[in-house]
Amino acid sequence: MFSHFVNCFIIFLIGLFLFLIRIYQLFHSAPFDYDSVKNFQIIQELTQGDFHNFFHHASPVLYVCFLPFYLVYPNFWFLVFINSMLNVLSIFLWVKLADFRQKTYEIGAFLLLGTAFFAVAYSRTLGIETLGLLLGAILGLQIKSFFEQKSLFWNKPLSIGIVGALLLMTNYKAIVPLFFLILGIWLHRKKLQKQLQTIQIIQVALGFFAMIVFFMLVGILMGLRWYQYPATILSIFAVAQDTPAHPFNGRFYFQYLAEYENVILMLLAIWQIRRILKFPEKNYLFWKNLTWLVLLTFLVMFLLPKAPRGLIFILPLLYLLGIEQMKKFFTEKLNKPFLYFVAVSILLIWQIWGIWQKIYPYAETNYPKVAEILQKEQAEVVFTTLGIGIYPFLDKNIKLEILREASDTIKFQQYKGKKFLLYDSYGEISLHKSLTSLKNWQYDHYFEEKSLCNPFLSLENIQYTGLKWQNAVKLSEKLSKRKWQIALKQISD
Repeated sequence: MFSHFVNCFIIFLIGLFLFLIRIYQLFHSAPFDYDSVKNFQIIQELTQGDFHNFFHHASPVLYVCFLPFYLVYPNFWFLVFINSMLNVLSIFLWVKLADFRQKTYEIGAFLLLGTAFFAVAYSRTLGIETLGLLLGAILGLQIKSFFEQKSLFWNKPLSIGIVGALLLMTNYKAIVPLFFLILGIWLHRKKLQKQLQTIQIIQVALGFFAMIVFFMLVGILMGLRWYQYPATILSIFAVAQDTPAHPFNGRFYFQYLAEYENVILMLLAIWQIRRILKFPEKNYLFWKNLTWLVLLTFLVMFLLPKAPRGLIFILPLLYLLGIEQMKKFFTEKLNKPFLYFVAVSILLIWQIWGIWQKIYPYAETNYPKVAEILQKEQAEVVFTTLGIGIYPFLDKNIKLEILREASDTIKFQQYKGKKFLLYDSYGEISLHKSLTSLKNWQYDHYFEEKSLCNPFLSLENIQYTGLKWQNAVKLSEKLSKRKWQIALKQISD
């Protein structure tokens, strides 16, 4: 009993440590990207009864999840703060899914997975990734406990279907691993400990489609067309097909794993995948299914427009596979468990150093200074060149208008009162080349904005810009060498 309490307390302390890493400088940082602010705006709209963006990005579950927190405290960084908490919880559940059996090894996995670049980076933005990771871990635990014949209320077939639907309606990219997960279970249905019955398959499907229909009904009640959700899904895939990105640039994800994630654990994961595929299925069936899920999802990503978030559902598995291989090497082959903890300590320091180098430097922002000037000047309208990072800092009485092309400056004449133009280099990162002509205007104020110089931001936009890896990185480097990235001027009538 006492040892159980000690273990729980240690896990709590580690969770607190991981949480503090995520919120360091958080409340003084700029929003990571356009989608992060857009999600915040949609949550605001829902509180006002405006549901026209309810199915934006096919992510209604994200908005519903964060809506109660916004009602408690309507602040952008409070929602990101909650997102960081959910991120730590999701990491813990992924470690539980791996089932390291001994608490000491579980603790090591929790520390390493919890300080992975992707885990920390996506925890500091109001995006679909963290909630998707959380629901993905819950779904994995549900399925695992179901086939282990554990009688729990939450692993019933109906519940599995519901969580699967919630996952899909949080992050549409889950459709790929969900397909391979279903395929793997179906192909191994005769070898599983608990035979799948027709009624159970029907219950899973019922829970899945019932949850989707429920959200569609909510949309209908709020004035949306009945087909809004499936139409949004189709439009996302249609846009993906039209993207200028290079679909067969297979090096992209390997470059990402080598430069941003723990390359040692990635190499160990490859070795563990080879090892698992060689073992008899009866001993490694669970890990074999997860391994095939990783390989097939990775293969599909080669055929789609590139962005690091495309690997979001297999990155935890790659880390866990690498950690498992490291554990086996030191405990089974060398029979020196203490070396495992030495290795964990070294890799932990390395990963934290990576966070310090690749995340924190880009947390600095001058958007608050711009907002202060606008408030002091009693601005009524601010026009911005695509980037909306200023929005969470902006006084609620100031209207924000987005310019997507240089010709959109005609909007200047449509408003009266004090008007300002905020040149935001996010338009350059997104390759809206028409907007770059506005860079040459004379501005009243110039500011450095390090958040826009983040190479990871340029890489995440590759899906839309079609740039190659090196060109996206060069774009960020070029922007960082400039003395300013945002500029402000008053517009006269």
